[in-house]
Amino acid sequence: MSHMDYNKIKQLLELYWEGETSLEQEAQLKKFFNQDTNFIPEYLRPYQPLFRTFEAYQEETISTGFEAKMMATLQAIQVEEDNETTNKATDTNAQNMSIASAAPTIHMPNPTKPKNSIVQSLYPLMSIAATLLLLIGSIYIIQEQRQIMEKLQPSTDKS
Repeated sequence: MSHMDYNKIKQLLELYWEGETSLEQEAQLKKFFNQDTNFIPEYLRPYQPLFRTFEAYQEETISTGFEAKMMATLQAIQVEEDNETTNKATDTNAQNMSIASAAPTIHMPNPTKPKNSIVQSLYPLMSIAATLLLLIGSIYIIQEQRQIMEKLQPSTDKS
Protein backbone atom coordinates (compact mmCIF):
# COMPACT_ATOMS: atom_id res chain seq x y z
CA MET A 1 0.00 0.00 0.00
CA SER A 2 1.36 3.45 -0.85
CA HIS A 3 1.77 6.39 1.51
CA MET A 4 -1.34 7.94 -0.06
CA ASP A 5 -3.38 4.83 0.78
CA TYR A 6 -2.23 5.04 4.40
CA ASN A 7 -3.38 8.65 4.49
CA LYS A 8 -6.78 7.44 3.28
CA ILE A 9 -6.85 4.94 6.17
CA LYS A 10 -5.97 7.75 8.61
CA GLN A 11 -8.84 9.84 7.18
CA LEU A 12 -11.23 6.91 7.49
CA LEU A 13 -10.14 6.43 11.09
CA GLU A 14 -10.84 10.08 11.84
CA LEU A 15 -14.29 9.73 10.30
CA TYR A 16 -14.80 6.48 12.24
CA TRP A 17 -14.03 8.12 15.60
CA GLU A 18 -16.48 10.89 14.73
CA GLY A 19 -19.14 8.31 13.88
CA GLU A 20 -19.39 9.51 10.29
CA THR A 21 -18.25 6.46 8.33
CA SER A 22 -20.50 4.50 6.03
CA LEU A 23 -20.77 0.72 6.24
CA GLU A 24 -18.60 0.49 3.14
CA GLN A 25 -15.89 2.65 4.72
CA GLU A 26 -15.99 0.57 7.90
CA ALA A 27 -15.62 -2.55 5.77
CA GLN A 28 -12.51 -1.00 4.20
CA LEU A 29 -11.05 -0.38 7.65
CA LYS A 30 -11.84 -3.92 8.77
CA LYS A 31 -10.27 -5.35 5.61
CA PHE A 32 -7.16 -3.23 6.04
CA PHE A 33 -6.65 -4.09 9.72
CA ASN A 34 -7.37 -7.79 9.25
CA GLN A 35 -4.42 -8.26 6.94
CA ASP A 36 -1.02 -9.48 8.12
CA THR A 37 0.58 -7.14 10.67
CA ASN A 38 3.73 -6.88 8.52
CA PHE A 39 1.75 -4.93 5.90
CA ILE A 40 0.47 -2.36 8.41
CA PRO A 41 2.69 0.63 9.29
CA GLU A 42 3.84 0.80 12.91
CA TYR A 43 1.81 3.94 13.67
CA LEU A 44 -1.44 2.23 12.56
CA ARG A 45 -0.87 -1.09 14.36
CA PRO A 46 -2.49 -0.01 17.66
CA TYR A 47 -5.86 0.00 15.85
CA GLN A 48 -5.51 -3.54 14.56
CA PRO A 49 -6.79 -5.36 17.71
CA LEU A 50 -9.93 -3.22 17.73
CA PHE A 51 -10.93 -4.09 14.19
CA ARG A 52 -9.93 -7.72 14.58
CA THR A 53 -12.15 -7.88 17.68
CA PHE A 54 -15.09 -6.58 15.67
CA GLU A 55 -14.48 -9.26 13.07
CA ALA A 56 -14.29 -12.01 15.70
CA TYR A 57 -17.55 -10.95 17.36
CA GLN A 58 -19.29 -10.63 14.01
CA GLU A 59 -18.68 -14.34 13.40
CA GLU A 60 -20.40 -15.35 16.67
CA THR A 61 -24.01 -16.35 16.24
CA ILE A 62 -26.77 -17.84 18.34
CA SER A 63 -27.44 -21.45 17.53
CA THR A 64 -30.38 -22.26 15.29
CA GLY A 65 -33.56 -22.73 17.26
CA PHE A 66 -32.27 -20.94 20.38
CA GLU A 67 -35.18 -18.51 20.48
CA ALA A 68 -37.72 -21.33 19.99
CA LYS A 69 -36.12 -23.36 22.79
CA MET A 70 -36.15 -20.35 25.10
CA MET A 71 -39.80 -19.60 24.36
CA ALA A 72 -40.75 -23.26 24.90
CA THR A 73 -39.00 -23.23 28.27
CA LEU A 74 -40.72 -20.00 29.31
CA GLN A 75 -44.11 -21.34 28.20
CA ALA A 76 -43.52 -24.57 30.15
CA ILE A 77 -42.79 -22.52 33.27
CA GLN A 78 -45.93 -20.46 32.65
CA VAL A 79 -48.08 -23.61 32.24
CA GLU A 80 -46.63 -25.02 35.45
CA GLU A 81 -47.45 -21.79 37.29
CA ASP A 82 -50.95 -21.77 35.83
CA ASN A 83 -51.49 -25.36 37.01
CA GLU A 84 -50.32 -24.48 40.51
CA THR A 85 -52.63 -21.47 40.56
CA THR A 86 -55.56 -23.58 39.34
CA ASN A 87 -54.94 -26.19 42.03
CA LYS A 88 -54.79 -23.51 44.73
CA ALA A 89 -57.94 -21.87 43.36
CA THR A 90 -59.80 -25.23 43.39
CA ASP A 91 -58.80 -25.84 47.02
CA THR A 92 -59.84 -22.32 48.00
CA ASN A 93 -63.17 -22.67 46.14
CA ALA A 94 -63.91 -25.84 48.11
CA GLN A 95 -63.12 -23.98 51.31
CA ASN A 96 -65.29 -21.05 50.22
CA MET A 97 -68.23 -23.37 49.54
CA SER A 98 -67.98 -25.02 52.94
CA ILE A 99 -67.73 -21.64 54.63
CA ALA A 100 -70.62 -20.33 52.54
CA SER A 101 -72.84 -23.24 53.50
CA ALA A 102 -72.02 -22.80 57.20
CA ALA A 103 -72.28 -19.02 57.26
CA PRO A 104 -73.79 -17.55 54.09
CA THR A 105 -73.05 -13.98 55.17
CA ILE A 106 -69.27 -14.48 54.93
CA HIS A 107 -67.91 -13.62 51.50
CA MET A 108 -64.48 -14.96 50.57
CA PRO A 109 -63.05 -13.66 47.29
CA ASN A 110 -62.30 -16.22 44.60
CA PRO A 111 -58.57 -16.11 43.89
CA THR A 112 -57.67 -15.62 40.27
CA LYS A 113 -54.46 -15.90 38.34
CA PRO A 114 -51.72 -14.08 40.24
CA LYS A 115 -50.93 -10.63 38.92
CA ASN A 116 -47.22 -11.41 38.57
CA SER A 117 -45.94 -14.78 37.53
CA ILE A 118 -42.32 -15.77 38.09
CA VAL A 119 -41.49 -15.15 34.44
CA GLN A 120 -43.10 -11.72 34.50
CA SER A 121 -41.30 -10.82 37.72
CA LEU A 122 -37.97 -11.62 36.03
CA TYR A 123 -38.49 -9.12 33.19
CA PRO A 124 -37.29 -6.09 35.22
CA LEU A 125 -34.25 -8.03 36.40
CA MET A 126 -33.46 -9.14 32.85
CA SER A 127 -33.72 -5.57 31.57
CA ILE A 128 -31.45 -4.34 34.37
CA ALA A 129 -28.94 -7.09 33.60
CA ALA A 130 -29.03 -6.26 29.89
CA THR A 131 -28.54 -2.56 30.63
CA LEU A 132 -25.59 -3.30 32.89
CA LEU A 133 -24.00 -5.52 30.23
CA LEU A 134 -24.37 -2.77 27.64
CA LEU A 135 -22.92 -0.21 30.04
CA ILE A 136 -19.95 -2.40 30.97
CA GLY A 137 -19.32 -3.24 27.32
CA SER A 138 -19.46 0.43 26.35
CA ILE A 139 -17.04 1.39 29.11
CA TYR A 140 -14.67 -1.37 28.01
CA ILE A 141 -14.73 -0.23 24.38
CA ILE A 142 -14.22 3.41 25.36
CA GLN A 143 -11.22 2.48 27.52
CA GLU A 144 -9.75 0.42 24.71
CA GLN A 145 -10.20 3.31 22.28
CA ARG A 146 -8.57 5.74 24.71
CA GLN A 147 -5.59 3.43 25.13
CA ILE A 148 -5.24 3.15 21.38
CA MET A 149 -5.48 6.92 20.98
CA GLU A 150 -2.85 7.43 23.71
CA LYS A 151 -0.51 4.99 21.96
CA LEU A 152 -1.14 6.64 18.59
CA GLN A 153 -0.86 10.25 19.78
CA PRO A 154 2.97 10.38 20.12
CA SER A 155 3.48 8.70 16.76
CA THR A 156 1.00 11.07 15.07
CA ASP A 157 2.99 14.08 16.25
CA LYS A 158 6.16 12.65 14.67
CA SER A 159 4.65 12.08 11.23
